[in-house]
Amino acid sequence: MSFLNFFKTDRENKYSQSGQDQFAYNISGSNGLYLEIGAHHPIINSNTFILEKLCNWKGISIEYDISFKEMWDNSKDRNNKIIWEDAFNIDYTNLIKVNGFPNRFNYLSCDIEPVENTFLILQKIINSNLSFDYISFEHDKYNFGDKYEKLSEEYLKKYNYKVG
Repeated sequence: MSFLNFFKTDRENKYSQSGQDQFAYNISGSNGLYLEIGAHHPIINSNTFILEKLCNWKGISIEYDISFKEMWDNSKDRNNKIIWEDAFNIDYTNLIKVNGFPNRFNYLSCDIEPVENTFLILQKIINSNLSFDYISFEHDKYNFGDKYEKLSEEYLKKYNYKVG
């Protein structure tokens, strides 16, 4: 089943919360590369599950909360690498080199708590000379107003990202 047909027929199973996976697919199609910071559950509300399962995307997920480790270990649908580490302790330049990835990825998903950490990890990754076709990041505007949304947008514009 194709990605688009899957979304037309499987509306009750929402994987990404806001359609981040579908947006990444619309920009890059099949066979993309992702870097996911804040992987959480391997399937529920996952920004990368459908990309990996249906669209042949490769990538690396990073998650600090090991309470999800058993679910990832037992998932027959997730085969891409997951790293159980604090995202701030990772040398991203070395990580992609060791895993044979290029410096350009199709998709970066950043969603860690608290919201200011999402902004800080976004800066760390961009400063690691990695680039992305599409970036989604949690700014928690509904809880904290637009502070982190604006900070992230201003930051990304400095690196010639289109923000919208």
